[in-house]
Amino acid sequence: MPETKYRKQEIPDLFYKRLAYTGQLLREYRWGTGMSRLGIEEEFGISRRTIEQIETGRPISMISLYRYASCFGLEPSDVLFRDSEIM
Repeated sequence: MPETKYRKQEIPDLFYKRLAYTGQLLREYRWGTGMSRLGIEEEFGISRRTIEQIETGRPISMISLYRYASCFGLEPSDVLFRDSEIM
């Protein structure tokens, strides 16, 4: 394997906890509106796969998070980085 100047960085567990918390919160917003993943896909153009990734806490882009949060009138800052609630 060729040597590169970049090393793979270890991702802290707290990061994954934040993703899981954010996904859970957004899933609850979706359930609260009564919308299905298919409904979100049709109305807002966000694929069901992306929604599933977000709601299950897998790493996603900030653009995807912004688009999905905006479906519910939220900003990413409304659902991110609430460490006091995660711990």
